[in-house]
Amino acid sequence: MKAIHKILVPIDFSPHAEKALQYALALAGQWGAVIDAVHVVFPEYEALDVPVMTAVATQKKLEAAREVLTNFVDAAKAKVSVAGKKMPLVNELVELGTPVSTIVETAERDEADLILMGTQGEHNRLERMFGSVSSGVLERTELPVWVIPADAQIKLPEVVAYAAELKPDEPYLIWKAAKMLAPMNPIFRCVHVKTADGEAEPVSVEELKGFFAGKTPTLQVSFHEIREPSVAEGLDDFTDFYQADLLIMSTHHRNVWDRFFHKSQTRQMALSCRVPLLVIKD
Repeated sequence: MKAIHKILVPIDFSPHAEKALQYALALAGQWGAVIDAVHVVFPEYEALDVPVMTAVATQKKLEAAREVLTNFVDAAKAKVSVAGKKMPLVNELVELGTPVSTIVETAERDEADLILMGTQGEHNRLERMFGSVSSGVLERTELPVWVIPADAQIKLPEVVAYAAELKPDEPYLIWKAAKMLAPMNPIFRCVHVKTADGEAEPVSVEELKGFFAGKTPTLQVSFHEIREPSVAEGLDDFTDFYQADLLIMSTHHRNVWDRFFHKSQTRQMALSCRVPLLVIKD
């Protein structure tokens, strides 16, 4: 996985967007990355859709948004310490369009390496935690997406929980995540949640542990397997027990992702909203 040089942060001027920008500033300070703070403006439509009136109204909205965005970024910077490092550069972008498409297209156009988003959050319901914009971006982008719950602490990850599905490419995905977070040097705790109706996996936890033994001396990693009624409950318990600062999941097996968000699992979506989630695409 290539180094993180640019982080795109969607801004809707809400408190959770400010939290996300503060979090991005802390990460960018470690990576030496720049930030694209992007606010999306819907086109203005006047009565009878008179072209001239519509253009003027839209232009006014764009100008007002640029001013508000500058103040918003300045306020976020004032609340963040980057531990003696230089304050990251923040590019302020105001784009015209619909949120999901514009965020994904802007990230591709400007060669972002990561999309970091705030979310309003609903306590103890991961499915509700993802608003329509967050879930839409997750579905459409090929970039890693880092989701920051509204009540998350602004701190660099020290303990990471990695949800392992024990697929053949799992070692590569763990290495990919570890390389991305190398500047923070966190402890990795890889966990596989085994459920009663779970299918047999092609790789065992012991095989995964053996693969990494002695090969990555700089990576602090441990491997765990737990039994729980559902994946969601297992990850919830695991992140709480080890006080993880970040949960990492991958979408390399779409059926698992679909199962995780299936409506029948809603009552089991008990992951604590204090834990940010990093979704890595394969």
